[in-house]
Amino acid sequence: MGRNTAEQQAAARLAKQMAKEAAEASAKQAASASTSVVKCEKCNAEFPSRNKLFAHVKSLACASGDAPKAEANGSTKTGQEADDSENTQGAYIYVVGGRLRGRTLQKVERFCLSERKWEAAPYLIEPRGSHGCCEVGGALYTIAGGGLASNLVTCERLTPSADEWAVLPPVSLARHALAVVAA
Repeated sequence: MGRNTAEQQAAARLAKQMAKEAAEASAKQAASASTSVVKCEKCNAEFPSRNKLFAHVKSLACASGDAPKAEANGSTKTGQEADDSENTQGAYIYVVGGRLRGRTLQKVERFCLSERKWEAAPYLIEPRGSHGCCEVGGALYTIAGGGLASNLVTCERLTPSADEWAVLPPVSLARHALAVVAA
Protein backbone atom coordinates (compact mmCIF):
# COMPACT_ATOMS: atom_id res chain seq x y z
CA MET A 1 0.00 0.00 0.00
CA GLY A 2 2.95 2.30 0.69
CA ARG A 3 4.17 1.76 -2.81
CA ASN A 4 0.80 2.66 -4.30
CA THR A 5 0.77 5.88 -2.26
CA ALA A 6 4.27 6.78 -3.48
CA GLU A 7 3.17 6.20 -7.06
CA GLN A 8 0.07 8.30 -6.47
CA GLN A 9 2.17 11.09 -4.98
CA ALA A 10 4.58 10.95 -7.93
CA ALA A 11 1.66 11.04 -10.37
CA ALA A 12 0.15 13.98 -8.49
CA ARG A 13 3.49 15.86 -8.60
CA LEU A 14 3.80 15.13 -12.33
CA ALA A 15 0.24 16.31 -12.98
CA LYS A 16 0.89 19.46 -10.96
CA GLN A 17 4.12 20.13 -12.88
CA MET A 18 2.37 19.58 -16.21
CA ALA A 19 -0.46 21.93 -15.20
CA LYS A 20 2.08 24.57 -14.17
CA GLU A 21 3.94 24.26 -17.50
CA ALA A 22 0.67 24.46 -19.43
CA ALA A 23 -0.35 27.59 -17.50
CA GLU A 24 3.05 29.20 -18.18
CA ALA A 25 2.82 28.36 -21.89
CA SER A 26 -0.71 29.76 -22.03
CA ALA A 27 0.39 32.96 -20.27
CA LYS A 28 3.38 33.29 -22.61
CA GLN A 29 1.12 32.82 -25.65
CA ALA A 30 -1.36 35.41 -24.35
CA ALA A 31 1.48 37.87 -23.70
CA SER A 32 2.90 37.43 -27.19
CA ALA A 33 -0.58 37.81 -28.71
CA SER A 34 -1.13 41.05 -26.82
CA THR A 35 2.18 42.50 -28.05
CA SER A 36 1.67 41.47 -31.68
CA VAL A 37 0.50 44.07 -34.15
CA VAL A 38 -1.65 43.88 -37.26
CA LYS A 39 -0.82 45.92 -40.32
CA CYS A 40 -3.05 47.69 -42.83
CA GLU A 41 -2.11 46.32 -46.26
CA LYS A 42 -2.94 49.62 -47.96
CA CYS A 43 -1.03 52.15 -45.86
CA ASN A 44 1.22 49.95 -43.65
CA ALA A 45 -0.15 51.54 -40.46
CA GLU A 46 0.18 49.22 -37.45
CA PHE A 47 -2.55 48.51 -34.89
CA PRO A 48 -2.49 46.60 -31.59
CA SER A 49 -5.59 44.58 -32.48
CA ARG A 50 -7.77 43.53 -35.38
CA ASN A 51 -10.59 45.61 -33.92
CA LYS A 52 -8.44 48.76 -34.19
CA LEU A 53 -7.50 47.84 -37.76
CA PHE A 54 -11.18 47.33 -38.69
CA ALA A 55 -12.06 50.69 -37.12
CA HIS A 56 -9.27 52.30 -39.19
CA VAL A 57 -10.54 50.74 -42.41
CA LYS A 58 -14.17 51.50 -41.58
CA SER A 59 -13.40 55.15 -40.82
CA LEU A 60 -12.16 55.57 -44.40
CA ALA A 61 -8.99 57.23 -43.09
CA CYS A 62 -6.97 54.84 -45.20
CA ALA A 63 -9.12 55.20 -48.31
CA SER A 64 -9.18 58.98 -48.10
CA GLY A 65 -5.41 59.21 -47.75
CA ASP A 66 -5.42 60.60 -44.19
CA ALA A 67 -3.83 57.52 -42.66
CA PRO A 68 -0.09 57.65 -42.05
CA LYS A 69 2.08 55.62 -44.40
CA ALA A 70 5.17 53.99 -42.97
CA GLU A 71 8.47 54.89 -44.59
CA ALA A 72 11.55 52.65 -44.67
CA ASN A 73 13.23 54.86 -42.04
CA GLY A 74 10.26 54.46 -39.67
CA SER A 75 8.82 57.95 -40.16
CA THR A 76 5.25 58.37 -41.32
CA LYS A 77 3.61 60.75 -43.76
CA THR A 78 -0.06 61.26 -44.49
CA GLY A 79 -1.40 59.74 -47.68
CA GLN A 80 -1.49 63.20 -49.24
CA GLU A 81 2.22 63.76 -48.58
CA ALA A 82 3.24 60.22 -49.42
CA ASP A 83 1.56 60.06 -52.83
CA ASP A 84 3.77 62.36 -54.89
CA SER A 85 2.42 60.96 -58.16
CA GLU A 86 -0.96 62.66 -57.77
CA ASN A 87 -1.17 66.44 -57.91
CA THR A 88 -4.46 67.49 -56.38
CA GLN A 89 -3.87 71.24 -56.22
CA GLY A 90 -7.05 72.94 -57.45
CA ALA A 91 -8.89 69.63 -57.95
CA TYR A 92 -12.46 69.24 -56.68
CA ILE A 93 -15.18 66.63 -56.38
CA TYR A 94 -18.64 68.16 -56.88
CA VAL A 95 -22.03 67.21 -55.43
CA VAL A 96 -24.60 68.84 -57.69
CA GLY A 97 -28.31 69.19 -56.87
CA GLY A 98 -30.21 66.03 -56.03
CA ARG A 99 -33.22 65.28 -53.89
CA LEU A 100 -33.78 65.37 -50.15
CA ARG A 101 -37.02 63.98 -48.70
CA GLY A 102 -39.11 64.90 -51.72
CA ARG A 103 -37.46 68.27 -52.32
CA THR A 104 -35.44 68.94 -55.49
CA LEU A 105 -32.23 70.81 -54.70
CA GLN A 106 -30.25 73.63 -56.28
CA LYS A 107 -27.42 73.33 -53.79
CA VAL A 108 -23.89 72.54 -55.00
CA GLU A 109 -20.94 71.59 -52.80
CA ARG A 110 -17.39 70.69 -53.67
CA PHE A 111 -14.64 68.80 -51.87
CA CYS A 112 -11.23 70.41 -52.26
CA LEU A 113 -8.74 67.55 -52.53
CA SER A 114 -5.69 69.60 -51.54
CA GLU A 115 -7.40 71.21 -48.51
CA ARG A 116 -9.37 68.03 -47.69
CA LYS A 117 -12.56 69.90 -46.83
CA TRP A 118 -16.01 70.62 -48.23
CA GLU A 119 -16.96 74.11 -49.37
CA ALA A 120 -19.97 75.81 -50.91
CA ALA A 121 -20.13 76.26 -54.68
CA PRO A 122 -22.53 78.36 -56.79
CA TYR A 123 -26.12 77.12 -56.73
CA LEU A 124 -27.63 75.67 -59.91
CA ILE A 125 -29.80 78.00 -61.94
CA GLU A 126 -32.62 75.44 -61.81
CA PRO A 127 -33.18 72.78 -59.11
CA ARG A 128 -32.60 69.27 -60.44
CA GLY A 129 -32.18 65.67 -59.35
CA SER A 130 -31.51 62.39 -61.18
CA HIS A 131 -29.59 64.42 -63.75
CA GLY A 132 -26.34 63.76 -65.55
CA CYS A 133 -23.03 65.53 -64.93
CA CYS A 134 -19.62 65.44 -66.53
CA GLU A 135 -16.47 67.53 -66.75
CA VAL A 136 -14.98 68.69 -70.04
CA GLY A 137 -12.07 71.11 -70.32
CA GLY A 138 -12.29 72.17 -66.70
CA ALA A 139 -16.01 73.06 -66.90
CA LEU A 140 -18.76 71.08 -65.18
CA TYR A 141 -21.84 70.26 -67.26
CA THR A 142 -25.24 69.37 -65.76
CA ILE A 143 -27.78 67.91 -68.16
CA ALA A 144 -31.57 67.35 -67.91
CA GLY A 145 -32.88 65.45 -64.86
CA GLY A 146 -36.01 65.83 -62.81
CA GLY A 147 -37.09 69.36 -61.92
CA LEU A 148 -39.66 70.75 -59.49
CA ALA A 149 -42.69 69.79 -61.59
CA SER A 150 -41.45 67.52 -64.40
CA ASN A 151 -38.44 66.16 -66.24
CA LEU A 152 -36.09 68.76 -67.71
CA VAL A 153 -34.53 69.54 -71.08
CA THR A 154 -32.39 72.34 -69.64
CA CYS A 155 -28.61 72.16 -69.36
CA GLU A 156 -26.11 74.25 -67.39
CA ARG A 157 -22.33 74.75 -67.35
CA LEU A 158 -20.19 75.79 -64.38
CA THR A 159 -16.89 77.39 -65.25
CA PRO A 160 -14.94 77.29 -61.98
CA SER A 161 -12.81 80.31 -62.85
CA ALA A 162 -15.98 82.42 -63.30
CA ASP A 163 -17.63 80.59 -60.38
CA GLU A 164 -21.10 80.79 -61.94
CA TRP A 165 -23.49 78.62 -63.91
CA ALA A 166 -24.49 79.48 -67.48
CA VAL A 167 -27.51 78.21 -69.45
CA LEU A 168 -26.77 75.96 -72.44
CA PRO A 169 -29.03 74.92 -75.33
CA PRO A 170 -31.58 72.29 -74.21
CA VAL A 171 -31.48 68.61 -75.10
CA SER A 172 -34.19 67.39 -77.48
CA LEU A 173 -36.01 65.13 -75.01
CA ALA A 174 -36.85 65.69 -71.33
CA ARG A 175 -35.45 62.88 -69.21
CA HIS A 176 -34.18 61.92 -65.78
CA ALA A 177 -32.03 59.07 -64.38
CA LEU A 178 -29.69 59.38 -67.34
CA ALA A 179 -26.01 58.69 -67.80
CA VAL A 180 -23.60 61.28 -69.20
CA VAL A 181 -20.10 60.51 -70.45
CA ALA A 182 -17.40 62.90 -71.61
CA ALA A 183 -15.41 61.39 -74.47
